[in-house]
Amino acid sequence: TKCKPTLDPTTQEPLNVCGPDIQAPEYVYFVHEDLQMTALAMLPLGLDAIRKLSDGLQEIKEWLDNNPNEVVTLYFESLVGNNKAILDQAFKDAGAYDMIFWANQTNQGPTGNWNVGSQGWPQLQWMVTANKRIVVFSDHRKGDDGYPRIWDYAVENDYGDDGLAPGCKARHGSSPLSDTNLHLFIMNYFVSWSVAHAVWYPYHYSQQNDYYGIMSKVRECKSSQCATRLPNFIAVDFYQRGNNGGPQGAAQRVDGLWSAQEGIVGFTDRKSKTT
Repeated sequence: TKCKPTLDPTTQEPLNVCGPDIQAPEYVYFVHEDLQMTALAMLPLGLDAIRKLSDGLQEIKEWLDNNPNEVVTLYFESLVGNNKAILDQAFKDAGAYDMIFWANQTNQGPTGNWNVGSQGWPQLQWMVTANKRIVVFSDHRKGDDGYPRIWDYAVENDYGDDGLAPGCKARHGSSPLSDTNLHLFIMNYFVSWSVAHAVWYPYHYSQQNDYYGIMSKVRECKSSQCATRLPNFIAVDFYQRGNNGGPQGAAQRVDGLWSAQEGIVGFTDRKSKTT
């Protein structure tokens, strides 16, 4: 099967995975939509940029080992079909399987067990203490791969240029953003990909990922006309780039709003434009 990675797993999300269609593959690889689009996005390396999922997971595990108080969430646009075993093996090959926090089953920890279905989401400290610090979701695009189905836990706005447009339209597959029975909200804030953006990305994404632009979308999503909620995840391209603090500044600001349980409609942004 034509499978390959799109971007470094520690810097870009979401990640797609796929494997051969006819017989069980030996490995799973990163890919985005199809081989041709992926190869174009990965220029100048192109086809030589293939990365196994297990290699990416090993890199993530090493980062977590060096950052013992952090938790990582992975969201797979999964093309492996009804093949949980091959995803399990990729995590095991990376030494990361025992670090998975399962949203769809009971997790065992030194201070007791945790089940999201009956207890809701745990505090981060429980996950850190139990070393269950990799949360995995899948969209089950080609079948049930055995990992928690993202749409059972989260809502997500539209993506690409449609997600940047005014309004709060949910992407296909997602419940309405106002459905608070689903406790997680993924807010997309990235343009539809083009060759021009890839060529000029250092300049383009500094503008695109401006802190104030992202926070404007956060305000819109929190308004009574839209999702009436703060995002749990902000999805961007090239998170390292962005003026006025960029995506990382926006994430810190939203974290502060969550911590303070502060409403965002009409709030005065205290972040200086000079920082």
